[in-house]
Amino acid sequence: MEEGQLLVLRSTIYPGTTEWLSNYLEGLGRRLLVAYCPERVVQGFGISELKNLPQIVSATTPEAEEKAGALFGRIASEIVRLKPLEAEFAKLFTNVYRYVEFATTNQISFT
Repeated sequence: MEEGQLLVLRSTIYPGTTEWLSNYLEGLGRRLLVAYCPERVVQGFGISELKNLPQIVSATTPEAEEKAGALFGRIASEIVRLKPLEAEFAKLFTNVYRYVEFATTNQISFT
């Protein structure tokens, strides 16, 4: 990656990873713009949900947040700006909600 390039993390990550990665890269002398914009779409509905779900944007610097917001603003109807730790927990809570929803449905259907 080139200096000043935007690096967007989308997957589920451990809370604090975005800041850790930014600091790690900085320690290596790399100047990258690190953002965390968690993917929260249901399999099979990615295209419609990218447009219709508010996109969470977080970053380690204002410049990275601005670039990530501009990127996702092209496709999303709404942008929600959070701090990286808040966005990381939002992704985890979304995962937990979906797992509980699936588990409850499965439990009811098998009883």
